[in-house]
Amino acid sequence: MLGLTVELRLEARQADRVTVSVRLAPIDDAGEVEGVALQLLTPDDEPLGARMLLPIAGRVTQAIRSTVELRSVPTDIPQGSRILGTAWNGPEQLDVTIPTDPGTDFEQHVRGRVIVSALSRGRFLELLLPDERAVIAHHLPWIDEPRQPRTSAAALGVVDHEPETAEVVDDLADELGLDDDSAEWLKSLLDEPD
Repeated sequence: MLGLTVELRLEARQADRVTVSVRLAPIDDAGEVEGVALQLLTPDDEPLGARMLLPIAGRVTQAIRSTVELRSVPTDIPQGSRILGTAWNGPEQLDVTIPTDPGTDFEQHVRGRVIVSALSRGRFLELLLPDERAVIAHHLPWIDEPRQPRTSAAALGVVDHEPETAEVVDDLADELGLDDDSAEWLKSLLDEPD
């Protein structure tokens, strides 16, 4: 067993390259690794460039991070591509992947630190054509269902009913275990005009 956790993080993204950091951390006291490699892959798992071997090998006693730039050769990185990170020790291997498309981590989303804009230079989002939207709407019908305004309770014939003070006090007296005299005193307090 490697005895390590391997994490990838997308640091930057351009049309033809990504900057990614690899973090190795021992699970217990230490872990062993013979090598770490990174590679850009298309959505069909075809390589987009050379596999990069990182100069990491040996006993890992504390967390280490290495940041590298991966380039796509000879074209730009297609939408839906991913980065594959592999750490191995002998016959044991640990694979980790992350998407190359820009996104927002949960912490960044909650804190509002990073905003992914569809209007930024080199955008990757494309509008759906009507026939493409129809295919998606066939599988997810809620997409094209007309939005109905919420109907009011009066339009549905529902009349709000406010319980009488006596009913409220009786229920409260039962919950609190009040005797009859205390319940009557509570009723008189609630019936007094403001």
